[in-house]
Amino acid sequence: MTNSINSTVAIVSSSQARKSRSRLAALYAQECLVAHNTTVDLIHLKDYEILTYPHSKDDPTLKDLVQRFRVATAWVLAVPVYNWGPSGVLTNFLHYALSDDPQRRFRPFVILGGAGGQRSFMALDSLAQTMVYEISAVQVGPVVLAAGDQADRDTGVLHSDVKRRIERSMEALRYYAAAATALSNRQPYSIVSPATDGKV
Repeated sequence: MTNSINSTVAIVSSSQARKSRSRLAALYAQECLVAHNTTVDLIHLKDYEILTYPHSKDDPTLKDLVQRFRVATAWVLAVPVYNWGPSGVLTNFLHYALSDDPQRRFRPFVILGGAGGQRSFMALDSLAQTMVYEISAVQVGPVVLAAGDQADRDTGVLHSDVKRRIERSMEALRYYAAAATALSNRQPYSIVSPATDGKV
């Protein structure tokens, strides 16, 4: 598929509910990546107490989370939609985590959203803009939104269409992550035969 380049994808799940649409999407993204031997660092922000920026900046636990985020080659941001915008839990974490280090520019990211209805489809565009303009990250495809009954929070089952979109996004993310790693290391990189035949 590609040159042998090791990549790590950090999945940041920001839902405060154990059973939420965005968390289900995050777990399925992890499953897709692990199935292709990609190293995944799954961060559930619910498991940590992070004060409003900047009051946790000296917290060693937070410093560790920030470091885990920054060393990743690529990111998956899984976030619920609240009041037609991304969860404040995630945006607060990003206040700590985002750093415009030239060595981390052009790293790719995918946004997975959870919402009550399809009208929230564009509600996470501001999150993408933050990533692009703050750290020169590269968005891979549009937001994948699990809305309404596309995710059964009781059974933990995602609709087949949502799963398909996550699968395609993770496939593309793996290519972008390998390219970003090669770029930061000044390594040669080439794609021989994309598994998706260009349909990503």
